[in-house]
Amino acid sequence: MGRRHDRGGAALRLMLPVSLLSGCLFTLLGRALKEGDADETETAGVLTLANTLGGVAGALVGGLAILPHLGVERAIFACALSYAAIAACTVVATRPLRFEAWGRRALGGAFAGLLAYLALLPFGLMRNHFIPLSGASFTADGSELIDAREGLTETVLYFRRERWGEPHYYQLITNSFSMSATHAVARRYMKHYVYWPLAVNPHARSALLISYGVGSTAKALVDTNGLDSIDIVDISREILEMSSHVFADPDQHPLRDPRVAVHVEDGRFFLQVTERRFDLITGEPPPPKDAGIVNLYTREYFELVHDRLTDGGITTYWLPVFTLSLDDSRSIVRAFCDVFEDCSLWTGAALNWMLAGTRGAPGHAGEALFTRQWRDPTVIGELRALGFEGPEQLGATFIGDAAFLEEWSRGAPPLVDDRPYRLSPQVLPAPAPEYFQAMDAERARERFAESDLIRRLWPGGLVERTLPTFESHAVFSAQIERSLPRERVARSLHRALARTTEEFLPLVLMGSDPDAQRLAAMAAARGVDDDPFRYELAVGALARRDYAGAAVRLERLEAGAAKGSGIAVLRALALHLAGDTEQARLVVEAARPPPSDAQAAATWAFLDELLASRAAPGVAAY
Repeated sequence: MGRRHDRGGAALRLMLPVSLLSGCLFTLLGRALKEGDADETETAGVLTLANTLGGVAGALVGGLAILPHLGVERAIFACALSYAAIAACTVVATRPLRFEAWGRRALGGAFAGLLAYLALLPFGLMRNHFIPLSGASFTADGSELIDAREGLTETVLYFRRERWGEPHYYQLITNSFSMSATHAVARRYMKHYVYWPLAVNPHARSALLISYGVGSTAKALVDTNGLDSIDIVDISREILEMSSHVFADPDQHPLRDPRVAVHVEDGRFFLQVTERRFDLITGEPPPPKDAGIVNLYTREYFELVHDRLTDGGITTYWLPVFTLSLDDSRSIVRAFCDVFEDCSLWTGAALNWMLAGTRGAPGHAGEALFTRQWRDPTVIGELRALGFEGPEQLGATFIGDAAFLEEWSRGAPPLVDDRPYRLSPQVLPAPAPEYFQAMDAERARERFAESDLIRRLWPGGLVERTLPTFESHAVFSAQIERSLPRERVARSLHRALARTTEEFLPLVLMGSDPDAQRLAAMAAARGVDDDPFRYELAVGALARRDYAGAAVRLERLEAGAAKGSGIAVLRALALHLAGDTEQARLVVEAARPPPSDAQAAATWAFLDELLASRAAPGVAAY
């Protein structure tokens, strides 16, 4: 409540003087016109016409020309100059020499004040104070602001986080909201929108992307050799231009691919006016509660998408449930499923969900075509880096098909153009627990095995091989939501190392990612040798199942670590998996934390259980 009062007080101080003086000026202008022998009706009509034309022209010129080209500060300066020019012309027209002496002094003082204002205007305040202030919450991870632009539709900020002098990832902020980023978790769910439909429909030749963001989805599209044409629509020219920060190499920039056609316009308008149809339409617009975005999540919008698909075409669409109440999500799902009879729901990364639907897609074309992306040398490296080591991991992102969604959204009215407030304006402090229930690994696995949609779109043998991977995906989602306790992280890490060949999940569980591993390898070539660097090398060795090498590297780190630290846990696991259980026991005893640390005590109890079991090192003790 206090924040509302603060905002109200600030708005009052900012707007009341301007509004009051504008109202006075309007009255004085009417009085001046009346003194020209015009009658009252004519005066009111001329004044109202001039005011209306000025308001229309101001909105057009200010919004479409002045702000995008000059920015806020220079626009204010230009307006002040224009007011000064108008005042000067008015003074000349009224022949100030006929004024009384005090009037001429007052007039001179007013002009002196105006000149002082223009001279003292604090240029640089926007760039040096207000813009960094609006992005201050995004620098906690060590990121720094590298570019800012005031565009036609938003103020765009780009942040970059570096490690060992190289970019680790970029983050796109618009109007103080984090829209997108290029770290591995974000790339995973954004490229999922392409990897999934191209597995289901490997014959796709044309694609449409609505909303460009940082370009991850676009990059996944251009990396696909089978596509002949790729259309990209975004309303912001600045966002498109600023993606050169992410893709500094022109040969890697998705917008420079010869197959790409860029359209700077509203995505819905594009769908309304184009006569083309596409094999794949995917979209990741801003969250639906952002201003002006709700109509990109309504039933009418999804009908437009359906109409622009070819027969057998597929659409995938972002559903950011972490920004939505349960009723909000159900209304959007209901709208989507009203249009796409074979609608389904998937998750690329925790609460970044994906709606998928087809226009009568036929059954799968065989496992060889379904898995073709995993044999493409351009794509396979990124697939593996993002945790899609095989097509099995793609299937494990399944939440439910049309039958599940019918029950899940029962009773929810569809979000439609005429009822935008079916999307509540509130921002919830925490996600609804029902979201995590929907992602429960065991239930999702059962739904996957029983789904008619999966039997139609997924090769049969691949369905069976996918079922064991659901648990790994659930652990990944829980870890990036930071909902795993330390003891569960240790159990999950041991299970992942002992029972799978995955590298992505162990890295995530240990607080790393493939990008950090790549940067550490680059840093090694330059002779870097600090603790964060040594940690990345150690966990990289562990993820590659080089247990002996990981144990040696972790021993060097453990000397400077606190008692009961995670380094000791990792070293004990590495030694046990390397077959040296006795040494692992010594590490556990030496680093055992005091009993008062309940979380650490639970982790050590797991280690005691693991090391006391008679199971072979490569088998988890559960």
